[in-house]
Amino acid sequence: MEGRMKAELSDEVLYAVYSVTRKPSFVVSRRKIEDEINRNPYLYPCLSSATSVSRRRVIGTVMNRHFPVWGCELKSPCHVTAWSLLCEFPGVLREIEDVSC
Repeated sequence: MEGRMKAELSDEVLYAVYSVTRKPSFVVSRRKIEDEINRNPYLYPCLSSATSVSRRRVIGTVMNRHFPVWGCELKSPCHVTAWSLLCEFPGVLREIEDVSC
């Protein structure tokens, strides 16, 4: 069950990324993802029921797995709140489209 929950959380984060990303945007922030989840909690049952701390941890983990960090070269220490979609986004879009709801 735990593996299934992790997969559902990952799917929900990636779907939220897909939902908030509009061309020609190439960066997505944790704030945009969280706003999407809060606006449409019925689309994200696992994430919307999590605490904000837990939700942010899940978002960060999933995003770091799929996308490079954006803007950290400018400051140290870096607190990641945005990711670049330029390199990885086409593959993730295919992954999202394969998810059946």
